[in-house]
Amino acid sequence: MYNANALRYEPGKRLIAYLNDAGGATREADPKRIFVIRADGTVVSRQSRNSHSHGSYGNLRLLPGDAIVVPEKLIVSGGLQKFANYAQIISGAAMTGAVLGTLLHNGVNNDRKRLFHRRNG
Repeated sequence: MYNANALRYEPGKRLIAYLNDAGGATREADPKRIFVIRADGTVVSRQSRNSHSHGSYGNLRLLPGDAIVVPEKLIVSGGLQKFANYAQIISGAAMTGAVLGTLLHNGVNNDRKRLFHRRNG
């Protein structure tokens, strides 16, 4: 990602210049997946630009109302990380089940005690 900014439109200014004005990419940015959303709703990505025209995507001229979107890099976790995530989910579910079981069990026992006291009281 780049630092979020709202920049004033300058006629003829290119994508790369706006990105530089925003202060450059953070470590989380995925510059290969940058895309522009035009004011009319159309999307211009690096892939669509390469199939329609020649030239660098960074040289794309922006128009009034365009929005530049810089997605974060996708982080693919390894097997150990997935195992840890699943273990945490299962542990949380088991703890929730144990608490609910205890509450329900105590509630049933309290109802039996009340019923016993009514009959014998």
